[in-house]
Amino acid sequence: MDICKTLFLAAGLAALATPAFSQDAGEALELRFGVYTTDKPTTVYRQFIPVLSYLETDLEQRLDRPVGIKIEIHKTYDEALQAFVDGKVDFVRFGPASYVLAERANPDIQLLAMELKKGQKTFEGYIITRTDSGIETLADLKGKRFAFGDPNSTIGRYLAQAELVEAGVFARD
Repeated sequence: MDICKTLFLAAGLAALATPAFSQDAGEALELRFGVYTTDKPTTVYRQFIPVLSYLETDLEQRLDRPVGIKIEIHKTYDEALQAFVDGKVDFVRFGPASYVLAERANPDIQLLAMELKKGQKTFEGYIITRTDSGIETLADLKGKRFAFGDPNSTIGRYLAQAELVEAGVFARD
């Protein structure tokens, strides 16, 4: 919860300056948080509810008014991205690639916080092969078929592509 707690606390503090927070004191503030499935929806829900509850309590104290945050779990990156761009959710948790796409589609979108682990940006991704494939390095993927993750995935697409290019493996290969 520490990474998410920090993320949402920062998001909540930064969001205090937005028009949604300038409603009359005492009037309930209802916010919608959007996220795409990275696991089963029930798992995603259990992951974020403690953080959202913490943020509700923190914002209620800071704003001196009731705050409710509803979670909306979208099936795909595209659905979550579109819901955010269209203003159907108030804040989201996205990877860097999704943020760039959202900001291109709606210039009024702004980054409020970034997840860090022990003060550092982190990315974990894996390129996996069968043990009997004979592939030991990324360069060994030349001439082989490769499956990327979601087209909007920072790690599953963009960082995987960058690692392959750095190893000298290109689409034409």
